Amino acid sequence: MGIAEPQNQAIDLPRRARAWGAWLAAALLLGLFVWQTALPASQQKSYAFSVYYTAARLTLQGQAGVQFCSTWLFEQQRALGFGQWADYFCPNPPTTALLLAPVAWLPPPLAQAAWVLGDLLMIAAIVGLGWLMLGAAPGLARPPAAWYALLAAGLIAALRPLHADLHAVQVYTLLALLYALWLYGYSSGRSWLCGAALAALALAKLAGWPLWLLLLALRRWRALAWALGLGGAAWLATLPLFGLAFWRLYLLGQAPALASDPLYAAPAFQTLTSLLKQCFLYDPRWSPRPLLDAPWLASGLWWVLAALLLAPTLARARRMPPAAAGPALALLCLVVPLQPAGEEYHYALLLIVLLLVLGTAAVRRPGWPAGLAIGLALLLLALPAYFVDTPRWQGWPWALLAYPRMDGALLLWGVVLFGGDAARDGVVQP
Repeated sequence: MGIAEPQNQAIDLPRRARAWGAWLAAALLLGLFVWQTALPASQQKSYAFSVYYTAARLTLQGQAGVQFCSTWLFEQQRALGFGQWADYFCPNPPTTALLLAPVAWLPPPLAQAAWVLGDLLMIAAIVGLGWLMLGAAPGLARPPAAWYALLAAGLIAALRPLHADLHAVQVYTLLALLYALWLYGYSSGRSWLCGAALAALALAKLAGWPLWLLLLALRRWRALAWALGLGGAAWLATLPLFGLAFWRLYLLGQAPALASDPLYAAPAFQTLTSLLKQCFLYDPRWSPRPLLDAPWLASGLWWVLAALLLAPTLARARRMPPAAAGPALALLCLVVPLQPAGEEYHYALLLIVLLLVLGTAAVRRPGWPAGLAIGLALLLLALPAYFVDTPRWQGWPWALLAYPRMDGALLLWGVVLFGGDAARDGVVQP
């Protein structure tokens, strides 16, 4: 015994040293993220924070309504000291005005710092949910805690959409947390949580519509009932704040017009809609050099591609065990590409997908095709945002190279759905 114990300790020392090294590297990466991204975001001017903060503050004061879609809201933003940083609130669901309500009672500088701090806490919550889901996947062991921490810190440091969300002081880290909660509720059988997250996504930004299709295809009636019940109750509770006229303007006027607006052809919108407009819609400002001027073709191809992406995802979901998260993960990869408008920071929702894909791959290494696709997807999501230089990337054929965030999401979709025997744990298999 006296000989074996020192030998065991000698074996454990390099392992402990590697674990401590991983923890230290994770702490350094997170410190760099806070220093270079979070701290500047808490102080810099932001159009998004200006309009969300003003809308939330006015809503709490009982002044919400259709006037949010007029120049009146610009005047209110300037009166609060935002000056040239005033922005449009519409088109957004009226209930978007409540997103910054938790900080709207604070003066603008303190409210902005509090919101960025909240972003950091929400990122930590997403990482924690990823850890819980990896531990719950059937037949799959978690990676060691130190290596998971390093993986998570590396992702946070490299995922450009997450940085874009903080720099713009946007709200998509909150939506990313709601998507993660939806996935956790879906995969763990917690219908109330799945439904509550889905209702919150719909009220926050009218987001997450493909997830409703999945629940319908799988006949998850309890989750759907929770989503409809909680969403309806919240809508009725907030209706006195906004009024029917505001909802009618949004649902019957603004939302249907999104897909046809030529503005959303700009490559800054990383969606299939934008790419197809670059190729098949002429607009002198946003898509001046299409391959063909055939708007009907852009619209028709969107429906064809949406069906080709959604149909195998839903079909795979119907063939898999109820707890398998693979199709749900794949569907999350399609949410932003299929939206009529989705900028770089929308792709912050992929944090939970990447945590699970990479966490799985760290324990059960995928084959080289899946590994190569994961690496390429990471590269596309970590590249600088060159595509916002719209004139350089407009038109055929250069527009094909202008959608790295969308391409990365679609690569992840393919890996998750076709990377192996996903029926076993629902993520990635060799």
